[in-house]
Amino acid sequence: MKTSVLSLLVVVAAAAALSFAQSPPSKIDGKKDAAALELDALRMKCDALGAELAETKGALEQVVKYLEAQAQTAKAMEKVLDDAEAKGFTFGINPDSRIALLAGWRDQCAVLQKDVPVLKAAKKDPAEKPAPKN
Repeated sequence: MKTSVLSLLVVVAAAAALSFAQSPPSKIDGKKDAAALELDALRMKCDALGAELAETKGALEQVVKYLEAQAQTAKAMEKVLDDAEAKGFTFGINPDSRIALLAGWRDQCAVLQKDVPVLKAAKKDPAEKPAPKN
């Protein structure tokens, strides 16, 4: 037991002596290495943000297209309501319900067509690389 502890101490002492014997890296090389590491980290972060931005743009385009479709459907529904009213949509027992129903549908159609976002045409930078697809 004493021999193994003693030999372990000798090995540790030898390793420590070797580590002190090596010349320390120069400050200039250390600064260059640190700058290179930082630059690599920033590039990786920039690439990740670029991919996230491309994904977000894709999602935004889908949302805007969906909203445009809803507005177009609302516009078509207004025409259907006008046509039904012109053809004498029956008053029935409670004519006020017909008026309320048509007014409600028209209000809903108006809201669906109001403030629909529009995508601006994106100008592509010729130096811009396409985002990687996962």
